[in-house]
Amino acid sequence: MTKLEIHLSDDERQELTRMVSSGTHSARLIRRAQILLCSSDGWSDEAISAALRVSRQTVSTVRKQAFRDGVAASLNRKAGRKAGQVAKALAGVTEAHWVALTCSEPPVGHERWTLRLLAERMVQLEYVTAVSHETVRQALKKTNSNRG
Repeated sequence: MTKLEIHLSDDERQELTRMVSSGTHSARLIRRAQILLCSSDGWSDEAISAALRVSRQTVSTVRKQAFRDGVAASLNRKAGRKAGQVAKALAGVTEAHWVALTCSEPPVGHERWTLRLLAERMVQLEYVTAVSHETVRQALKKTNSNRG
């Protein structure tokens, strides 16, 4: 892979240097600032990872984010779902409907709700367009409900 060149303006370099030297920011933010400063000085990923004791993948990720989204965005990246990832199928109002359905009486001919029955009924009632029984299982596992 070709090395992505990171060019910092004087203001960006000064701000990153201030972040690193002040010690008032999170360790994660300081480490990312150090990676960007070293990258702009022409260090290789291997040299940065050895000097800062981080993995080469971390260095590569920070460098790519700075190249793609800019320095500020790479510093302030939040954990969680990334742009383009699929949202949770059972969240918010949909989850409330799912819990209510789980607590209701099972369909005629069935002694209790199964994961597949719950998934099918959620689609029939148009709470979701599609959901797998595995998604229902994972959501059920995360709740503290006692169906017994």
